[in-house]
Amino acid sequence: MDHEPKSDPSDAEIDPALSVFYSLAKEEIPPHERSLLYNEVRTIGQRYCDHVKIASGGLKRISKVYDRKTGRHVAFASLRDPQRKELFDPFLREARLTGALHHPNIIPVYDLGLDENGEPFFIMELKTGNTLAQIITEGHKGSSNNRSLDDLLGIFLKICEAMAYAHSRNILHLDLKPENIQVGEFGEVIICDWGLAKIISTPEDVATEYMEAAANPDLVNTITLNGSVKGTPGYMAPEQVSSSGKKNYTTDIYGLGAILYSILAGKPPLEGEVKEVLEKTRNGTIRPPAKVDPDVPEALSAVAMKAMRSDCERRYQCVEHLISDIQKYTHGFATTAENAGILRLVGLLYNRHRAFFISAALALLAFSGLSAVYLFRLSHSRAIALEERNRARNALEKMVEEQRVSETLRGNIGRTALDAANLFWKEPIQNPAATRKLFTGAIAELDRALEHEPDNEMAWAQKGFICFLMQRFSEASECFAQGEGVYSDLKPLCRRYAEMKSDEFMTSKRFAELVADVAGLSSRRSTIVELLLLYDFSNQGISDSHIDNVQTVIESLNPEWRKPVFIFSRREGRLLLGGDGLKTLHLARHYGSGKNMLRTLRLKHLEFADTDLSDLRQLCFLPVGSLDISQTEIHSLKQLFTLKSLIELTIREGQFSPQELNSIHGSINVITLKDGSENLL
Repeated sequence: MDHEPKSDPSDAEIDPALSVFYSLAKEEIPPHERSLLYNEVRTIGQRYCDHVKIASGGLKRISKVYDRKTGRHVAFASLRDPQRKELFDPFLREARLTGALHHPNIIPVYDLGLDENGEPFFIMELKTGNTLAQIITEGHKGSSNNRSLDDLLGIFLKICEAMAYAHSRNILHLDLKPENIQVGEFGEVIICDWGLAKIISTPEDVATEYMEAAANPDLVNTITLNGSVKGTPGYMAPEQVSSSGKKNYTTDIYGLGAILYSILAGKPPLEGEVKEVLEKTRNGTIRPPAKVDPDVPEALSAVAMKAMRSDCERRYQCVEHLISDIQKYTHGFATTAENAGILRLVGLLYNRHRAFFISAALALLAFSGLSAVYLFRLSHSRAIALEERNRARNALEKMVEEQRVSETLRGNIGRTALDAANLFWKEPIQNPAATRKLFTGAIAELDRALEHEPDNEMAWAQKGFICFLMQRFSEASECFAQGEGVYSDLKPLCRRYAEMKSDEFMTSKRFAELVADVAGLSSRRSTIVELLLLYDFSNQGISDSHIDNVQTVIESLNPEWRKPVFIFSRREGRLLLGGDGLKTLHLARHYGSGKNMLRTLRLKHLEFADTDLSDLRQLCFLPVGSLDISQTEIHSLKQLFTLKSLIELTIREGQFSPQELNSIHGSINVITLKDGSENLL
């Protein structure tokens, strides 16, 4: 749209007494006015350009446009029929009403105004992804992108939370349906289309706040509720079907119940001709979701039906109550809607504490068996029976105690194994002393387990594995001799490096030999390389030797790396990597942690020079402040959001599409290299 630039003071009449000051001001041009970017913004004529229609329905047409001032794409809403001037005010009031709501799950409005033809428009955030209606349809068609019921309930809870906020602001939506819910690629949930929204009359002090937001309840309500039926058949409450019906918070709760119904059954609550649907809505003739699909949980079916009761007094009276019932279901408790009986409550209790009940049943079975033996012997001799009963009782107590100790030890061993296998997953890398404590703590835990169960082969094998990581090869070999054969392929390496003393540190050359030996075992042993590097960091910190060892590990992951460049400045925390054949900086999650092998260097700056690196996922979650990928084959920025600490990104001109560049967060300073120069975006 063309926006008239502010008039220059020189164009207006100037008091002769002040003309000297204007002359002086024109003689000197401030530095900021000499800026190319400043001049570009100042001379922008039409702010919104490149219109591409993306949706049309109801009264509005939505287009994707480019905002030349902010340099991003936004959604442009305009009237489908601009000749109907009686719709101008309702259209603009929808924009102001939506703009008065500030919630992460409600579409934000950035701007509104009139174009060069005097036709109204407003600007919203441009969201990508699918509507909830599309997700529901794909899910019930068996699509590969099918979402679980838990995922859909998570989306539904976000919708409810947004409506609870809107109700706290005394605003009703009145057109809730899956088509008006946008679900983004990263889990964002947005409620759109507030064209039928209604503001409930409020006390004067609260109403004043809305007046300040230029959303007059009387005017808005006249437009949205002017005596005709407005809404979407199948999702409308009975009071919306009747022009004289009184709309309140429970009207939106009916719409939320209809959305939940669609999630469960895969289709709207009511279908057919409009007249037939409206009649069924008035009569409350709705088939429960559990009757439509036998796989639908009865509890959720009851929640949906309670929210959609014809009598608004019998629905949930606030959105928070509906949220509470959904959360009860997800946590394994009975909902208020299902009126659960004693059997249902007991069943839910069992599901929440299944392990306890199984243990109790086994203990009861064992006790019953011992009691049977006791009764059999009682028939022969009372004295013998009494003695056997005492033995049985003692045996049972001992068995229970041994079972408790055994289960505790197995749990500890399992946790120790899990901790050892996932040490490199710790985020972020802590100081060397804290990291070393992870290893010594695992050894101490296993030693306590072996005191109670000296013959536990699993514990011996696990202790041998951790001793191997700590370069205590002689001790590891002794442990493997008493343990299971899980780590049998490590035994020859223990013998080869057994001459090392337990208090010695490996030289960089010796560490490189060990890495090569481990990498030659099998791909499933690759994760050991990560753990060896982590222990080396816990012993030496960021020493010259550790830096050499990091380079060794990177070289082991890139056997085709020719003329490697690995220059690290400990003082600046800066690393330069270069050379053909450098493609990989971490192990795949299947064989390791999936984390970057450079993490122990605590990098602040990372640069690449003439490498074959093509995937930004190689740098996921690396805490760098600046990153230079201008000399890489990376052409996608989808994983850039994982670099939480990034504040500066260097790229080359033409490396990424405009869409990719628009996705970069505004807090990141982008430097574009062009013929050896730098351009700041």
